[in-house]
Amino acid sequence: MIFTKFLSVYFISISLFIAPAPMAAFAISENAVPPKPQRFENPISMMEMMLNSAARQVCGDHFISGRPVEDIIERSVIGDREEFSEPVVASEHYPFDKEKFFEALENIEVNQTGKWVSVSAGPYVGTARYYGDQGCVIIAPMTDHAFFDPKPVPRPSKEDNLFPDQDILASGKALPSSYDRATLEAAAARALHPERHGTAIMVVHKGEVVLERYADHLGITKDTPTQNWSMGKSILAALIGRLEALGELSLNDPAPIPAWSVDEGDPRQDIKIIDLMQMTGGLSCTRSEDPWFIRGPSNFHADHHIIYGAPVDVIQLAIS
Repeated sequence: MIFTKFLSVYFISISLFIAPAPMAAFAISENAVPPKPQRFENPISMMEMMLNSAARQVCGDHFISGRPVEDIIERSVIGDREEFSEPVVASEHYPFDKEKFFEALENIEVNQTGKWVSVSAGPYVGTARYYGDQGCVIIAPMTDHAFFDPKPVPRPSKEDNLFPDQDILASGKALPSSYDRATLEAAAARALHPERHGTAIMVVHKGEVVLERYADHLGITKDTPTQNWSMGKSILAALIGRLEALGELSLNDPAPIPAWSVDEGDPRQDIKIIDLMQMTGGLSCTRSEDPWFIRGPSNFHADHHIIYGAPVDVIQLAIS
């Protein structure tokens, strides 16, 4: 049986919804170097977490999807200032000044040569860099690299695409009785409304593409790479199912994580692939909403939020 490494890692950020601000201050440079911020007393501040998230959002939408920076700032990063709420991870130990955060978003620097994005607020700096097929990753202060070696990912040709070229609604074919055309069209219109943040919607049922639409007003087409967010969970599940069908693995196999086999008696050796797929492996991954998570001077951020806004090795965090 071929050893299959199935642990999927996603470099994700928090979508930020804030109010419109003057756009003239942001800069697109060619040869500048990433700023070198001061080191902080604490491992990472709340402001830095939020700036990192904003930088990664702009980096992904610009260098992956090819959207203009001005449009990303206006539509994807800026929203309603009055509806913007302080992050749930803010606390007395890590106060968050949202007005300074708003001001910082007026000074987004995008480097087209080095393919990095930086957002600054005084001594606090958030930076993200584009790494080809691995997308955009938050990078640590004083560094210019991620926690992995970027590798190209082979892409299938259009001839290998098993989906139909046209969805049922667009083809003019009669809809099965279980589909309601008006409901589907309404869902697409709502998802891709200019005031929302949707880029694409696809409905697949029993192997048929029922509906496929893209945000034409953003220049998004079926060939535009986009950030997949939690869609990656469904994609990973489909790939694991396919590997099992091919006999490459069994869902009841021990999870093939080498670090868990180092010490005899490590309880993680009992975790199976199916446990990870169902998120029942028993690994601790705290969220700030968890009633047992108590934040203090030495315990600032929940694991879930660290993944969104901190420059960390996500693989190590996930398996530890």
